[in-house]
Amino acid sequence: MLKKITKFFRGIAILAVVLSISFSNIPFYSLTKIIDSSIATRNIVDKAWHLSQDDNVVDKFTSYRHLAEKVQVYKAYAASLEYVGGAEASGNSASYNVALTSLTGGTGGAVQSGDLVIVATGFVQTSNLNPGVGTAGYTEEADLYQNDSRDANFSVNWKYMTGAPDTTVNCLGSGSATNGAVCEVHVWRNADPTNPLDVVSTTAQSNNSAIPNSPPITPITTGAVIISAGLGTGAAADTSITAPTGYGNQVDISVDPGNAATVGIASKAWSGAGTEDPAAWTAWTTTTSDSWAAVTLAIRPTPTNTPPTLTVSQPDGTGDTVTVGDLYNITYNLDDPEEVVTAAMYYDTDATGLNGTAITGSCTTAGEGTGVTCSWDTTGMTPGSYYVYGLTSDGIAAQVSDYSPGVITINAPATLTIGATAGSKTATLNSGATSQYANSTTCNSTATCAAFTILSSSGETLNSIKITETGTTNASNNLSNLALFYDTDGNYSNGVTGQYGATVAAYTTETATVSGSLALVAGTTYYFYVRTDLINGANDPAGGETINFQIAANADVTTSVASTKSGAPVSLAGTTTVKPNATAVSYQVNSDGARSGYSATVTGNGFGVAPIGSRGNCAGAVNTGCVQFVVGGTATVATGDVSAWANRSLSFTVNSALASNGGASALQVSAGAQADATPLTFFVYPTVSSVTNCDKATFPTGAFGREYDATDAACPNTLTDGAVVVTGDHLGSAGAVTILGSVATQSSVAAFCGGSAYTSTCTALRVPTSLASNTGNLVLTRSSDGKTDTLAGFRVLPRITGFTPASQSEGGSITVDGNHFCQGVSCPTVFSAGVDDVVFTSAKSATTFTSWSAAAMATVVPSGAVTGDVVLTSNGYASNGKNFTLLSPTPDDSTSLTQKDGNAVTIAVGGTASTTPIQLSMTMQAGVPGGTLYPQIEYKDALTALVCGSGACAAAIEGTGAAGPGPATGSVSITPTDDVYQWQARVCRNNGVGTHTASCGGTGDYPSTNWVLFGGNGAGATDFKVDTVAPIISSVSSSGPPSPGTNTATITWTTNELATSQVQYQAVATASCSAFVFANACSTNNDCTSISTTPVYSPHTTNLSNLNSGTDYCYRVRSKDAAGNEKIDTNNYSFSTSGNLSPSKTTRFHIAGVTGAITNATPLSQSFLVAMPENATTTKSIFVEIKGIYTSGASSKDVSVQVNSETAKTYVVPASSTSYFKIIHQVNSIAVDPGTNTLIVTPQSNTTLNILSADIYVNYTYTP
Repeated sequence: MLKKITKFFRGIAILAVVLSISFSNIPFYSLTKIIDSSIATRNIVDKAWHLSQDDNVVDKFTSYRHLAEKVQVYKAYAASLEYVGGAEASGNSASYNVALTSLTGGTGGAVQSGDLVIVATGFVQTSNLNPGVGTAGYTEEADLYQNDSRDANFSVNWKYMTGAPDTTVNCLGSGSATNGAVCEVHVWRNADPTNPLDVVSTTAQSNNSAIPNSPPITPITTGAVIISAGLGTGAAADTSITAPTGYGNQVDISVDPGNAATVGIASKAWSGAGTEDPAAWTAWTTTTSDSWAAVTLAIRPTPTNTPPTLTVSQPDGTGDTVTVGDLYNITYNLDDPEEVVTAAMYYDTDATGLNGTAITGSCTTAGEGTGVTCSWDTTGMTPGSYYVYGLTSDGIAAQVSDYSPGVITINAPATLTIGATAGSKTATLNSGATSQYANSTTCNSTATCAAFTILSSSGETLNSIKITETGTTNASNNLSNLALFYDTDGNYSNGVTGQYGATVAAYTTETATVSGSLALVAGTTYYFYVRTDLINGANDPAGGETINFQIAANADVTTSVASTKSGAPVSLAGTTTVKPNATAVSYQVNSDGARSGYSATVTGNGFGVAPIGSRGNCAGAVNTGCVQFVVGGTATVATGDVSAWANRSLSFTVNSALASNGGASALQVSAGAQADATPLTFFVYPTVSSVTNCDKATFPTGAFGREYDATDAACPNTLTDGAVVVTGDHLGSAGAVTILGSVATQSSVAAFCGGSAYTSTCTALRVPTSLASNTGNLVLTRSSDGKTDTLAGFRVLPRITGFTPASQSEGGSITVDGNHFCQGVSCPTVFSAGVDDVVFTSAKSATTFTSWSAAAMATVVPSGAVTGDVVLTSNGYASNGKNFTLLSPTPDDSTSLTQKDGNAVTIAVGGTASTTPIQLSMTMQAGVPGGTLYPQIEYKDALTALVCGSGACAAAIEGTGAAGPGPATGSVSITPTDDVYQWQARVCRNNGVGTHTASCGGTGDYPSTNWVLFGGNGAGATDFKVDTVAPIISSVSSSGPPSPGTNTATITWTTNELATSQVQYQAVATASCSAFVFANACSTNNDCTSISTTPVYSPHTTNLSNLNSGTDYCYRVRSKDAAGNEKIDTNNYSFSTSGNLSPSKTTRFHIAGVTGAITNATPLSQSFLVAMPENATTTKSIFVEIKGIYTSGASSKDVSVQVNSETAKTYVVPASSTSYFKIIHQVNSIAVDPGTNTLIVTPQSNTTLNILSADIYVNYTYTP
């Protein structure tokens, strides 16, 4: 800051002096003194050229307007110009190059950045052409032409090298192959980079000579170098030219392709004061046909000045990443203690060469400071990584450069791709609904979820999204509260990340802009779900209108960076159509429906405005519609029944002809061809309008009927007393009807209801039975939904159902049975003709009032009554006529005759009874109620005739009576002696009024018409026998033939009648036999033989076997006759069996128990012993018994069994998956202990055996 303040005040001081001079007549020397003093203070070591060579300085500065042009303050330079070297080349017509990489004559080497290159070039010609250089960046200082026979064309050019220096310079040719072209180069180092030429160059030219004569020049900077350059033409090449006196560093070249050209260049350090006149070159061949041209230049050295300092600190490669189009702040330190310095910033792909590209904007002249920045606008940059370097410029010192320590990475411009998923929007939404998503809330992938997508390539902040509604609805009027929700997986069903921005309450010109701040992650797709309300205050969209959402333009999505946006316009897939939404309806009945004739009002949203004539159009355009019933029968309300229609309400009348019963979710409003998604509950209740009944003359018209009786005769209209027909509307296809609380059976009547039992307008019914009341409600319940209608005041008329007894004679008590006999407030207590009475056929009214109830009226059959209808009237309501039969008092003949013995066992016809008494039974019944029924029988032995006939019979035997009329069972008990008998039976009825006798001859007795013989086998046939005596046993013997043997005996005896044979015996010593007591029950000791199946008289023979030899036995005999009378002989008898000298014995020996699996490969081979401890044994028979389990499969298999060396025998087991088997194998001989035996069992292949047991049985005799 101090440096800059010093600079400022120094300038102010000089300005003040200048101003003071401009308004005074101070001698010019005073101005000179001041300027010199200023120069001295700045350490200037050489005197400067001040203002002019004219002595009259004051006259030139008399006016203020010339002051700025005339006052100059010159700085001294101490840095020395350094001659690097020269180079040369020649040519003719075409251009040619001079190499700058191998300079000679000076310090040598190649041209570097910061070097000053001076090029003197030209050619001989016959006209004024254009000599010079073809390399870019050169400044042409002079272009001279001199006319003669050989014209001189001469050009002097210079270039201050910066960055990567040139390696050649291209010099222009003469355009003629015979005219020579020459080019010389001088290269100087430490020239002033800003003004490398100290003053304006001077030129000279002439003809008639080839010798150049450089004109004078007056430099102004100490240390300046004078350059003399000249070109001459000639007839031949001239190689011995000499520079002016005092000039060195000469470089010259001559060429003669026909007409020669020679060029030379040399230098001399300026003395520091005055004009330098180089004078002419020498030793140059010349003629009057030649011409020449010369140029004198002064090179200004680099000013001695403290160089500035520059450090570029940012970018350093850490966090230095931007996107094309971003601004980046380059951080640097820049200082110059003496001058005002700026730095130009460049970018480069490497950190060397200073050959980058300039950064425009504020970084072109970045100012001084520590930690200061300049802003780099990266718009248009090629993405990549770049170093930044700066080059200083303070007008004095050489440039200072510095590269940044790291790179800045510039990424490709951020791209923002706007799109939409493939999933379709929700097909329909309800008008008036809030918070409705355009997507299905159950969608789970981008293929099914409708969402806008935003994908940022580099990451940025999403600032806003404008959503445009493009459907047919007017969003600004009808929609509200648009909100966006987002996630990154495109799966709405698993939840969203959150809401983006705030809800936009209202649409403006069909758009809603949601503003928010969402940091987008590069490369991540964000899915935005649209939610809105389908209502806006008093407005909502009409059914059939569509709702579509679009991002209409790329600019409708704004972010924090100037990213490149693409994809718009884009719309969510599919189309959402608005459905009307009925939310309520007025009801007439039970808050869920109405009957025909009722006018209902439906309220909701989105009905549109359907004019008259368009209110029955379910498939029309917007602002047409209909009211439909979609449950309980599909039906559309006729347009004439819809009395009003507005967007949020409509009214219609329920027509009795409407072909629907409605129901839950039945009432549906359609608008614009869109049906309400959630129909309202509306039941069209059934209406019962009338009842038709029997049209007999005596039958009241209307809601009357009797309890149904299938035997009723048809009325003229084909109904019966108990059949009614109910008519109305909306009764349903099926239903139930109760009358006075009981279900009425439906039964079709051909003349009514189209022959059906139940239709939607009619039902044919049977009045239920067993009704408790006379009057009440008829209630119809529709089956489909349980909806009802009630008809009050249905009356059930009296009905006679029968009589108790069913028939009766005159004067007999009778009860008229039926129902609904009490039609008044209470039951009648006395007869009243035509009001409360009972009339028999022949107009005979009952006169005896016994009792009267709802179901029974008791009276007496009046005299003169005949068989025919009886009618009961109660409170003026007459019953049906019921046929009554006047009966006879004679009972029916007896039926179902049976006979049983004393054990209540039935005796078959001709059968025998061994016990008494005998029970003779029958079934009794009379056609007249009341009285007593008595059973009567007559029995005789089979050889004696039965005597009883019609009327009273003294031989009759009577049993106990039973109350009439029956049926009842009557029995008579008799105790006959042993004999053969027959019998017959009848019934005697006493009417309960007259007397009764056992012969059925009393005044009140009425015998059945016929006696009935038992068994149907005619008189004199045997009906039963009586046998109560057991057989008599005699002649018992055990002597044979044959006589008792060693193991057997034969018992014989005789009976007096056919009887069975049985012997009871035990081994008892003969001496004890007489006192031995046998148990009567054979099962007690199992000591009885089987009873013989054929009864015999004599002899009875029973063989006893398997007796022990040499043993005493005690026995008795038993016989039973056909009647079951058994005789057990009271005497015991005995016998003895003979002794046996050679007894036999059968013994079992164990061979093997449970074994493992036996197969063909692993047969059983089991050793065993047989021991016979008795003496002199003789084997009688031997066999082996094998038991086991086998598996053989689908076919039978063989099993081989062998004992010792005997021949093996093969046994076949049947096919089975698993089964048990037993093999009995006969053996011829066996080895007795201590000898051993072997059992071998071998199954066929594919068969497996498991032996459970193996035993050998040996039967042998021995000597005791």
